[in-house]
Amino acid sequence: MGEDRGLAASAAITALDSLAPCPAGLSSRVTFESRNGCLMVHVGTMALPGRSDALFRKLALEAARAGAGRILIDFRDMIGQLAAFEEAQAGHAAAAHLGGMKCAFLIQRNRQTGVAPSHAASGGLLCKSFSDEDEALAWLEAR
Repeated sequence: MGEDRGLAASAAITALDSLAPCPAGLSSRVTFESRNGCLMVHVGTMALPGRSDALFRKLALEAARAGAGRILIDFRDMIGQLAAFEEAQAGHAAAAHLGGMKCAFLIQRNRQTGVAPSHAASGGLLCKSFSDEDEALAWLEAR
């Protein structure tokens, strides 16, 4: 059973890396850090467009590995705008894979997240967008 989870995690990471390649010179890197029961995720430049399901599946696997019930996803380096249907898809994917968790989206001021929080919330994900990391962490740590 544990071996199956390891294979599934490996497949999800491979799936993320193989979907919708980025234009030359742009990063699709996703990095993780676990801090005080909170998974901190940095989403690189072009990681979300066309990849939201694989991305949130990978985040769920990392959160499970870290034993984190809270997650902060930093979208501040994401460039470009997503169409409304892509944001809705990302919101549904976030809820499907991270439902039951508390999730903060860290974004640039006056910018959309790339994830429609209303779609994520309607799927059971407790989430909120912030432009200040300290505010996001305080919200995540509040009971």
